[in-house]
Amino acid sequence: MLKKWKALLLAGVLTLSLGAGVACGGADSSSSSTGDSSSVESTLTPTLTEDGKTLMNGFEVFDRDIQLIRLIDNFGRVDDNTDTAFVRTGEHSLKINALGNRLHSANPYFLLPTTSIRFPEVSFGDFSKVDTLSMWFYNNEEENVNVGVGFGTGVLSLSASDRRDHIKKTCVEYYTLSHGWNYVEYGVDPAYLSLQGLDIAEVYGVVVEFDYVQSHKLADSPEVYLDDVCLTYVEEPKSMTLDITVKSGTTVDGNTYWSIADFENPKETYYMYYGYSHIATPHSAFPILKTVFAGDYNTIAKSGTQALLVGKKSGGTDYGWPSLCLHADVMKAVFDAIGDDIYQNPDKYAFKVDIYNASKYDGGFTIEFQGAKTWDAPSIKAGQWYTYSTTIGRINGKKTGEKAYTEQIGYVNFLWSRYNTDADRADRPFLFDNIRIEKIAE
Repeated sequence: MLKKWKALLLAGVLTLSLGAGVACGGADSSSSSTGDSSSVESTLTPTLTEDGKTLMNGFEVFDRDIQLIRLIDNFGRVDDNTDTAFVRTGEHSLKINALGNRLHSANPYFLLPTTSIRFPEVSFGDFSKVDTLSMWFYNNEEENVNVGVGFGTGVLSLSASDRRDHIKKTCVEYYTLSHGWNYVEYGVDPAYLSLQGLDIAEVYGVVVEFDYVQSHKLADSPEVYLDDVCLTYVEEPKSMTLDITVKSGTTVDGNTYWSIADFENPKETYYMYYGYSHIATPHSAFPILKTVFAGDYNTIAKSGTQALLVGKKSGGTDYGWPSLCLHADVMKAVFDAIGDDIYQNPDKYAFKVDIYNASKYDGGFTIEFQGAKTWDAPSIKAGQWYTYSTTIGRINGKKTGEKAYTEQIGYVNFLWSRYNTDADRADRPFLFDNIRIEKIAE
């Protein structure tokens, strides 16, 4: 089926900036949302595909579907494609060459806008009744390519002199693209997304993320095409109630434990969100965050086979420490599952997490707890696992005299200092696994 939207003016090939901002012919990215739209056919009637989905973006109209795309973190390049071998339906698709920059940014991504002042038909910001977000990718490489999908939660500019966009976003769910056409379907779960600070009724855009390439040459980037970004809707708004299932079991030592996250379920990645220390941190310090097979990092997971990759970035010098937070709502759910005994006998329980240092440098995280001034800064040897453990009683204030943590359960913050002055500023991957509370004494 041909797509409904047609361009009345063929604008040619769009070459977008290799930097973080979107530009066309050198113009500032903000210019793409203003001006005369009389040259483009506009309709407020949603376009439906053959299978009843709502077409959000089919890349058929240059000005509307491509020029408004925002490129983040030295992304690379996107182009208008008319080669029918890489078009799913209609006459156009989006050609993608993702690069990024390993020293200065997180994984590169672009933002597909869900709203537009210039084009009123681009009105998809309310995702409260969206069940799935789907899209088709063509991987023109023989090797597999990873792609992440998530949402933008806002736009942050550090200063008037910093013209790059720094867009707050949710964590992304990753998919593996094999050679040829790949159908990707992302299930929209408002309850989990709320942990990431997303207002489901006001989504700024769809995030499409790739692994960075350790090169500045477009010829070294994977060639991928995107077409038919679609939404499926349900009749009623989806539930905002977060139902956290707390698993319990027994350790080899005979202790009872309650699992906070073992990352066998990718949804548990949503328990973690990007934190800020002192002032807002630019994306140059955001960690790469995704569930991975531990064996790919030459180790065995402590629970199951999956672990959470936390790829520490070097950061810069003009902001506070980068950080990653374990959500307070998740902590409270585990406390509630344990019951009154953890409140009455906090010395019998310990917060634990297994961390593997997959980098070539010794190092770790400063671990602190909101609601208490308890903190630790363990150093983990390269290529080794380390089990961090501290009793709830200690967090509770017995050593600090602070208000009991069990009376005001907060998030757990994992911070790290900047290391941009080191000789090697490469990423430092760590694996998190088996975050739990364990009963350690009777």
